[in-house]
Amino acid sequence: MKPIHLLIGASILCSSILYAETFTLTRYDELIHFHKNAQKSLIEHVKIGGGYISYGDLDYLLELDLSHTHVDFKQNYINDFTQDDYTVLYSRYFPSFMYKFGLHVINTDDIDLGDGKVLIGEIGKYTFHNKDKLAYGANLYWSHYSKGYDKDGILGNIDLYQISPYLSYTKIIDKGIKNNIKITIPYINTNAYSQKNYYSISAEDTYSYKNFSTKIKAYTGEKRTSIEDDGRTVYNTKDLMKHGYGVELSYALNYNFSLNFSYDMHFFEIPSLYTLDLHKQEHDISVSNSVGIASLTYRY
Repeated sequence: MKPIHLLIGASILCSSILYAETFTLTRYDELIHFHKNAQKSLIEHVKIGGGYISYGDLDYLLELDLSHTHVDFKQNYINDFTQDDYTVLYSRYFPSFMYKFGLHVINTDDIDLGDGKVLIGEIGKYTFHNKDKLAYGANLYWSHYSKGYDKDGILGNIDLYQISPYLSYTKIIDKGIKNNIKITIPYINTNAYSQKNYYSISAEDTYSYKNFSTKIKAYTGEKRTSIEDDGRTVYNTKDLMKHGYGVELSYALNYNFSLNFSYDMHFFEIPSLYTLDLHKQEHDISVSNSVGIASLTYRY
């Protein structure tokens, strides 16, 4: 999605657990606030609303994610803009490996970034040790945007390539109790920006106890115009992401309904060209924002 908007956009929705012929429907809303150097940002508010649908069984999973973003600017001479994101994914599962492919389309009236599309792919392998599961693989993305930004200025059409190897381990502690640890190392390459390569690392730990689930996560490094969450979250932004952390809480009311709340902090650099003190700042400005998301999931 957009700078901050797609941020966690369609992401923290809810991941569907593969049951035979399971249908999942999630409604989510996001609100983004600026903190450090907030007075220098041109953006006043960012609101995102969307929905996520999945259908599948033990052999396959079809996913659809739709979101709408509205960005309000502080200055009257800058028009507010909206953006719509559409993601479709198909996954195929086998006894010891899986693959996934899909497409993410961005339709925006933001003249600084323009429309974009992302081709999504994943291949993974997993092994079981008693009831514990070890999984590893890589997400592959090719992104194309009608416009892009770097410190050298606004550019034309750009292409980016991202590979995100991951390693995940799920430990079954007891009946209804498990813990999952996942590490991902994204790498982004593009010839369109003056900086060609971007490296980062992220880690998350999810602990599930019967109807409750908690997740803590963090990342550090450098990311620009990156993709997360299997392609559902796209940071088609001019900002250089540096590090961040977050927490997510989920509670299953019953078999059919569950609630999910998340809170994330992101620390990044915005170009001085897009701040309010245009003549006072020569370098990029460090900014932070928080993203709160609430969602309700129905499953049968």
